[in-house]
Amino acid sequence: MVNESINVEIELKVIKVVINCRHGGFCLSPQAMLELHRRGCSGIRAKRVEDVFPGNGETFALDFDEQMHRWRSYLSSGEPLDPFQIYFSSDERFVLECPKIVRDDRDLVAVVEQLGTRANGPLSTLEIVEIPEDVVWEIAECDGLEHVAEAHRRWYGKGE
Repeated sequence: MVNESINVEIELKVIKVVINCRHGGFCLSPQAMLELHRRGCSGIRAKRVEDVFPGNGETFALDFDEQMHRWRSYLSSGEPLDPFQIYFSSDERFVLECPKIVRDDRDLVAVVEQLGTRANGPLSTLEIVEIPEDVVWEIAECDGLEHVAEAHRRWYGKGE
């Protein structure tokens, strides 16, 4: 009797998830936001400038002028932005936000792969983590430093 071992290659299917690997929090660079907006990514919310800065009141006009000045300075110089800077669309008609972008969004993953470190926002270091496709996952964080965790059930007390 001949003992033959059978080599079987099993292909593990994975999904890619974008996380922040630095204290501070998940944040995209203006370049990444503009590219995601250009691609029509559903995780990017575009609000009309006049809805964010309503009316012509002095306070709002000053805020708008200051934000637009900072934005245009960034575009011309490439200097790092203030973490609280507002990002505008290419035509400056919209304010761009990504409040709840899905971290395994194909466009997000593609933009982070394409831009590399240029996708990092002011307080973030973005990385792509590969996890098995069949895992129910969530992003856990502590002070902005994130990791992908397998989701499980939790019960909390009522607290005060």
